[in-house]
Amino acid sequence: MSDEHLDTVTIRKLTWKSEDTLAFAVAVAQVALRNTEFNNDDVPDSVQPLDKTTVGIVFRLLKNAGIIEPTDRVRPSTRPCCNS
Repeated sequence: MSDEHLDTVTIRKLTWKSEDTLAFAVAVAQVALRNTEFNNDDVPDSVQPLDKTTVGIVFRLLKNAGIIEPTDRVRPSTRPCCNS
């Protein structure tokens, strides 16, 4: 993954409808560029979604778009919204 091509414009072209969802997706992608392994705890509170479903949807869409890749290791989030 090349960070020159990973920006708000690129992710917007993946058909993100909500500005809040887009902001969260960009933040996840930025965290992915800095860390080989990460989870939602590594994404700033300022862009965390308000509903329970957005986190999983965004991670899945970014994975399907080839922007992030799953590993064989899991670090569960400590955020209550992600584990209820």
